[in-house]
Amino acid sequence: MIIAVNTSFLLRDTPPGASDFLCETFSRITKNYTAHQFIFLIDKYTNQFFIEGPNIKKVITGSVPLNALLRKWWVDVKLKGLLKEYKADVLVTNSSGVILTIPIPQCIIMTDLAFLHFTEAMKRSQMKFYEKNTPRFLLKAVSIVVPSIYLKNEIVQQYKSDADKIDVVHYGVNKEKFYPVADAIKQATREKHTRKTQGKGGGL
Repeated sequence: MIIAVNTSFLLRDTPPGASDFLCETFSRITKNYTAHQFIFLIDKYTNQFFIEGPNIKKVITGSVPLNALLRKWWVDVKLKGLLKEYKADVLVTNSSGVILTIPIPQCIIMTDLAFLHFTEAMKRSQMKFYEKNTPRFLLKAVSIVVPSIYLKNEIVQQYKSDADKIDVVHYGVNKEKFYPVADAIKQATREKHTRKTQGKGGGL
């Protein structure tokens, strides 16, 4: 099976922590499923995607437009053409990279529904794009991956999506940055960052 992964959208449109999680996840997937070939579609802004392997091919797609309408054109024309060229069987992308006019299965990795909650941070054209297309993209996808039960429930309630096709994959922890410390360090941290009080319930 040939699996195309649209890293141009996945890495540019997600928070830094989520981007690290995606890189780590795909590094494990490609190692565990060596019978499949992975095509990583990369633009000049996502060249930090350093996953390597005998079953990995990286394809430079060129620049991806930031404007919502131009991006939709890029997806429907450029991305569609690349999938056909490399004979992809599956597409993994984010919630704005779904192609409505192809028959191959598509998996959406969705980190939030920010456009519903932070309208003041978006341009009017972006709002209209997501309002119009998000229901269609969710319906088209055969699989949706989200980082929390909360987001899964929100998608189901807001768009009446099939809960069975939404999988929750929680973000992991970088053990090189987060690890247990000695009791003495724990106690020193408590004393530094908490206020000492008298009486019952006064301490941590």
